[in-house]
Amino acid sequence: IMDGKSKQPTPIYKEGQRVGQYEVIETLEQTRFKQTYLARQVYRHTQMMIDVLPPPLLDELKEDFQLQAAALMKLKHPYILQLQDANVQNHYPFLVAEHKLYRTLRQVYPQGSIQPLATVARQLEQLASALHYAHTQQVLHGDIRPENIMLDKNKNVLLWGFLLEAVAQNRERLHYQHAGVANEAIGYAAPEKVQGKAQPASDQYSLAVLVYELLCGTLPFTGTALEVAYQQIHAAPPSLRTKVPGVSSAVEEAVMKALAKEPSQRFASVQAFISALMRDQKELHRAEPARPAPAQPTGVIEPPMMPRSATPPAPVKSEDVRKVADAPSPAFQPPVPPAAPTFQPPMPPITPPAFQPPMLLITPPAFHPPMPPKAVPPPQRPNPA
Repeated sequence: IMDGKSKQPTPIYKEGQRVGQYEVIETLEQTRFKQTYLARQVYRHTQMMIDVLPPPLLDELKEDFQLQAAALMKLKHPYILQLQDANVQNHYPFLVAEHKLYRTLRQVYPQGSIQPLATVARQLEQLASALHYAHTQQVLHGDIRPENIMLDKNKNVLLWGFLLEAVAQNRERLHYQHAGVANEAIGYAAPEKVQGKAQPASDQYSLAVLVYELLCGTLPFTGTALEVAYQQIHAAPPSLRTKVPGVSSAVEEAVMKALAKEPSQRFASVQAFISALMRDQKELHRAEPARPAPAQPTGVIEPPMMPRSATPPAPVKSEDVRKVADAPSPAFQPPVPPAAPTFQPPMPPITPPAFQPPMLLITPPAFHPPMPPKAVPPPQRPNPA
């Protein structure tokens, strides 16, 4: 959707509108191929990033989009931004990820700037790791370029912007790829991708274009979208060392091999390409002379410097010199070593006596002798009358 006056994309959603279960907060970016919004998850109140992918999706491609998005959501890698949700609303497909504080590779390394290989080595190795993992999961990226590579606050990579095949087919069927003058992705597209036959080696080619641009500040091919597409298929890329003589021959050889027109002539994987690219860098690092270890203290304590007097000392007279020279030198007194401390054997630990509960005093009862039996008086006989 284009505004005829400004020739700028018309926003698909505005602040406060709902996209699925998300409420739009603001627009972050607008291009012909993607509109990015900051949104709030309605139920959890978490901030999310939504990419809406024009043009409207054809009905026959909706199922393919959902299957491909489900495969993309299964990717879990430290250098891939996790896809959290995907759906189609009002015929527009959209992808949802957690919103993070980041800057794109393009923002960190502006277009036209030249970066030494050592500066971007860590990011390139992380990109190769992420792409290799995606390829093992049978997922192609399809749109490697600086705008789709995010860097966190520690400049670690978060790869985003995977191009789903259903979205690419939708644009081709609606002739959306050829509308307008520029196509921001064509400068990084492999020859076979331009011809509609993308494969894992296509991501390697795009990564090599990215390396080429970082090292010399320009893309291998420039011009209109059609001119660049023709050059990607038929023209050899200009020599890297003619643009930046400081680039080593080993680095140029690795980049040019990854930029081969035939996929079979490139490296076996993106990791093999980056390993070859870094080999010269690692050899230079190993060849650096070892730095001398810092001097260890010798135990000699230098006397403190005395403050310099504001007035110069009086000149020494010759008689004073002779007196000082004739004066006997004091006898050398060796320093008295400190007395060794007297050995004190360690005191044995004092074991407290075991606790004995107090004994209860049992007082025996007083002895009482048995009482003799009482005398019984004899019976009285009655007196006879």
